[in-house]
Amino acid sequence: MKHKEITEIFEFHKINYTLEKEYNWRYVSEDINKFNRSKTENIEYFKKCLHNCTAVFDGNIFICPRAGVFYLKHLYEFENGEQVSLNKYDKELRKKLINFYSRDYFTACDYCSYLEDCQKGSITPALQIEKNALV
Repeated sequence: MKHKEITEIFEFHKINYTLEKEYNWRYVSEDINKFNRSKTENIEYFKKCLHNCTAVFDGNIFICPRAGVFYLKHLYEFENGEQVSLNKYDKELRKKLINFYSRDYFTACDYCSYLEDCQKGSITPALQIEKNALV
């Protein structure tokens, strides 16, 4: 890890930065499958989700990075309002964003295994490189 060298460069050039002190990778399942959860189960899954981080993929806002990946992989048809396009001016953008953030759950929740993946622990950055280098 080259945190010290990188932060010295930022400071020398007066670049603002934030350095996470304890940052780990999360395990991500390789297989993406539909779980066929009920609407109620998907709502509960969404409420429990710790990954409340919107993401932008291909000029669209998604509720989380996994939803964006599911979109890029064309896993399913998105329902109206499950993504918000930023690709062109839209006078209804504010209304679309309010509706987007007011949803009880997203179709992506039925394909998501984030909560189960979190139970598998975390991976310290750069260690996976060391382990692979030894093989």
